[in-house]
Amino acid sequence: MVRKAERESVKIDVVEPSDELAEGIWRIYNETPIRQGRAFPHYGESLKNVKDMVFNTKNCTFIGAHIKNELAGFIQLVYGDSLVVITQILSLQAHWDKAVNNVMLAKAVEVCAKNNQKWLMYGRIGKGSNHPSLDKFKENNGFVRYPLNRYYVILSRSGKIATTLSLHQQFKDRIPETLKPRVIPVYNFISRTKVKLKRVN
Repeated sequence: MVRKAERESVKIDVVEPSDELAEGIWRIYNETPIRQGRAFPHYGESLKNVKDMVFNTKNCTFIGAHIKNELAGFIQLVYGDSLVVITQILSLQAHWDKAVNNVMLAKAVEVCAKNNQKWLMYGRIGKGSNHPSLDKFKENNGFVRYPLNRYYVILSRSGKIATTLSLHQQFKDRIPETLKPRVIPVYNFISRTKVKLKRVN
């Protein structure tokens, strides 16, 4: 896939925060209201908010993919104490056939290796994830699941009630894994319908 991107003249490099980068990200955000089959939360984002994110986020690196001098995709890497987290990876749907996301991930691995970073984290995968197609993309690009235990300490009566009713978890995490294949398509449909109705009104 990386070689395919190269054949399609996709240029990848680390990019510094700039008005040009912010405008490119803003165009990607506002290309389509639907991504991965559901409403895209950044659609309609103002250019001012995007500039604030680009210029004010600390300890991060942006990787940009350009096609004919147009920003076709970007990755935002944020550095933690012992790992690097991919907080955003997006590309223009108009260029999805050019393996833009694949080549950006390859560059992200290269950046981490150059900076002696051992771990690159790309969100959730497998159990607890609600993006089956995204999970497959992650696995195809070499990401693997590392289960982590999460513990909660009850400090009050309301905390005990919350944990008893599983209110301390996100709603999506309370859905049994066996039901997710049925629930996720329904959620996606409702999400898309809300966007369509909002645009009509």
